[in-house]
Amino acid sequence: MATINELPSGTYRVRYVEHGKRKSKTFRFKYEAEAWIAAHEASSLPPIAKRGGSNIRLDEWAATQMRIRAGHIERTSMTTYLRVLNNTILPRFGNYYLSELNYTEIALWFAEIRDAYSSAWLKQTKSLFSSLMIEAHAEGLIERNPLLRVKIPRVQRTKQIDLFSVTEIRDLANAVPEHLSGTIWVMGLLGLRVGECLALAPSDIDLKRGVLKVAAGMRQEEGRGLVRAQTKTEASERDLVLDPVSASKLQEHFDAGWWLEDRLFRGVRGGQLSPGHYRERFFRPAALQIGRPDASPHTLRHTAVSLWIRDGANPIEVARRAGHTDPGYILKTYGHLYKEESARFAEKFGSTVTAELDALN
Repeated sequence: MATINELPSGTYRVRYVEHGKRKSKTFRFKYEAEAWIAAHEASSLPPIAKRGGSNIRLDEWAATQMRIRAGHIERTSMTTYLRVLNNTILPRFGNYYLSELNYTEIALWFAEIRDAYSSAWLKQTKSLFSSLMIEAHAEGLIERNPLLRVKIPRVQRTKQIDLFSVTEIRDLANAVPEHLSGTIWVMGLLGLRVGECLALAPSDIDLKRGVLKVAAGMRQEEGRGLVRAQTKTEASERDLVLDPVSASKLQEHFDAGWWLEDRLFRGVRGGQLSPGHYRERFFRPAALQIGRPDASPHTLRHTAVSLWIRDGANPIEVARRAGHTDPGYILKTYGHLYKEESARFAEKFGSTVTAELDALN
């Protein structure tokens, strides 16, 4: 059984046993280590083609398929696949033989986990699970795909979007390394996506005019690795007027010299940060430290939007600042916040009208 340990350098070491000897490999990112383990463990399995579906467990089949896919899909996609497998599918069905998997049990399982996961996660789970079964059917290991008739149950949202308080934003900024505290304020007040934040260059900030330009994002591309690429949509490229707090924090960042000519935010050794490495190495430990292990960098973006709405920004302005094309998405996602603001508006409006009427008496 292979294990993963994070090293002080921020890299990840895999320890494993091969031919009775203990060995190790080091990887820059955790998802690379996870992908290698999946491929390594799959390579030690007996040849699949010589075994029937009644002799192959789902965890064995999944490991084989992940090994095949590792060579031709993006690393970020592989990371998602492994998380869906290891956190959702395999804990429930990993020990099942392929021939034991059936529609009724899988459909009931989806109904049971409906409230525990987001709609997007459930769709990702079904898509991956079904793709594994399609391949098994193509190999003649099962008679039919048991997920063919499975429908994703409608998610009943029982809770609102998780947000940070302003105090938690401050505490989070204090918990990350000092040279990265600005990332928390930029995402938490200006609503940048983590990839957009890490792609910022000093030239994107004009403190005299009080403007921050969002023009690119950091992402992994097959064959090129980590690249600074154009934003995905025209709406994502935008100029944001800086509020006094974010302007002050960025000024502190420049004054402290925590920047390089081509990047506003850098790694510990000056390297370019990837969204995944930033999340795992810096954000999650800080979130755990302030008692918010459930949070992600995107929680900061949600928080920024909620603060804009609280201070009176309409859906069109929110969509523009957040880099969304459709204001309707804002109403769909943050409509409950506008309902709260509508109640406050009605109360304030009623008080104003009442005061005017009283003045006439």
